[in-house]
Amino acid sequence: MSCLICRFHRKSWPVLTQFVDFMTKSNYIRPVIGKRVHDAIAEAAPKMVALAQDPENYGPAKKFGLAIKKAGVDPTDPDAFEAFQDKYNEIEQTKRAAQGLFYRKEFVYEPDEAYRTQNHVEEIGDRHWQLATATRNHNQVLKFSRLTWADDDNQDLRDAYTQELVVNEVVKMGDALYAQYLETLKRWEPKHFYNYINDSIKQQPVFRAQALVTSLTELLKYLIQNKKITSKRGHELLAAVAEGAALLPKPAKPKGRTISLSDYKRGKRKN
Repeated sequence: MSCLICRFHRKSWPVLTQFVDFMTKSNYIRPVIGKRVHDAIAEAAPKMVALAQDPENYGPAKKFGLAIKKAGVDPTDPDAFEAFQDKYNEIEQTKRAAQGLFYRKEFVYEPDEAYRTQNHVEEIGDRHWQLATATRNHNQVLKFSRLTWADDDNQDLRDAYTQELVVNEVVKMGDALYAQYLETLKRWEPKHFYNYINDSIKQQPVFRAQALVTSLTELLKYLIQNKKITSKRGHELLAAVAEGAALLPKPAKPKGRTISLSDYKRGKRKN
């Protein structure tokens, strides 16, 4: 991709130079201005080529080009290209939403705000339920669930679960922990994590409970890596998630006798 951009820059500056020559000869600009533009092009052209070759220099178009190349998508296949473009836009717009930037809403899931009206405790010890705190907690968990799903290293998570499912399950849990225990993200307790997962497994389809477990695991890894919670607390929470995951129903074993590949080949030869 960078080579294509380099070739573009190498071919474009002679065209610009010829255009300036034409404008000068036709008296549209004065010779002194034409010379200044010539000098500016000559100075800028090598820098533009160098920037195009720099793998750390990413503009939106170059970033998209590198992403589609890495994914092995054939840009001449309209269906494959469109599918990749939609998913790419969803990821990038989700990142922008999490960072508080302008984003295209059609690509970003927005969970409901049930936390405003759901049942909750009034106080625990010296802590009192407050709508402002519930809102901050909701928005913080939403932000990090989006960043986790859209993280470059979480392709497996995106392949397994939609943005909507991941964000919804994590945010719903974050809202519930504040409503029941007045715990915000940095106050999450492992035993309450375990209790919530246990209840989720009993009350939800297995697929959603599995999505919750997987999403929480990746969320906690993201929070630890980015120092949003302490490593000690993060690993205690991960242990609670793993303990809760053990409660998930085991996949049913396939019926019938399992045969080896060599037995299968021998059977084919007999036929």
